Amino acid sequence: MFTIAEKSIKCWGLFFAMAIALASPAGAQEVPAEYTVKKGDTLSKIAEKYLGDPMKWYILMKFNDIDDPNLIEVGQTLKMNNMIAKGEIIMGKVIFVTEGQASYEFGGASRPLKEGDEIPPDGIIVTKDGIVTVKMPDASIVQLSANTRLKVTSLFMNQEDKTQYSFFELMAGKARATVSKLLTGSKFEIRAKSAVAGVRGTEFEILVSDDGDVQFATFEGEVAVKSLKTGETIALPAGQGVALTPKTESFGEVRTLLAAPENVGYRTNPDGSVTFVWDAVPGAEKYALYVAKDNRFEKNQLAGTLNTTTVTFSKFPPGRAFVRIDAIDANGVASMPIKPLMVLLD
Repeated sequence: MFTIAEKSIKCWGLFFAMAIALASPAGAQEVPAEYTVKKGDTLSKIAEKYLGDPMKWYILMKFNDIDDPNLIEVGQTLKMNNMIAKGEIIMGKVIFVTEGQASYEFGGASRPLKEGDEIPPDGIIVTKDGIVTVKMPDASIVQLSANTRLKVTSLFMNQEDKTQYSFFELMAGKARATVSKLLTGSKFEIRAKSAVAGVRGTEFEILVSDDGDVQFATFEGEVAVKSLKTGETIALPAGQGVALTPKTESFGEVRTLLAAPENVGYRTNPDGSVTFVWDAVPGAEKYALYVAKDNRFEKNQLAGTLNTTTVTFSKFPPGRAFVRIDAIDANGVASMPIKPLMVLLD
């Protein structure tokens, strides 16, 4: 009903050609200020008729604060806007992927992901044991941990005022987003189960636990977390986390995130290996270590989880590198981030 995946497009090249064609509103009618839903209407049909692109159904849904696109009713009035008709599909770009450990699913087909791939809407990024980092045109990034499934629901940009609409659905696993300061009118949202997190320039994490709970954590700025079933909304500032249980559709108590590990340091050993050490964090179940050439950790060269507060690398990337260590709690949620440790090796 809502996606071109129903057309069973199997050819990857054909999809890109079609996506470019859909981005043009040439076939759209003049956009009214309002539209009254008629029998047989769907958001995708309305979007195709007036916005020139059936894939803009999600923009209509968000513009009208509709939680379930299947529940529009005959006689319902939808707000329309000529500005959203002037938007075009944008692409996220894969700037890092652990080789051989991620794929992209679309229309029943699957292909391996590689650096430089452009990610169009309506497909699913799947990770195995590796990490994937996707960068948006506004420099926002979404990083997927191992064993994660993330659907790219909708990516649009208004070419007149440069407002951007980025919508994702976390189906399983963990995603960490670092969102650039958005222009007024822009939206960045990630759905998970029956909850959604919306932001305006921040860093946050969403985790779908094995038991179905959805964990939210804010590291910078503020995230608005909403239950799509009850309408309950929580403003989650930096340093706080909360969980939503799908069975009850309610949020638990807002809790303070674990503190960042302290006294993080390293030493080089006579055999050329490098050892990192840090203080234990009360409440930590394990630790996650990341090594990258940039201090935003967009391209992690090394990553892993540990049960100790020390680790030795027999081989470590030469030159300048940055290290980040997160404490991980019993829910799998990361601690507040440390200031990246810069390492300089010959």
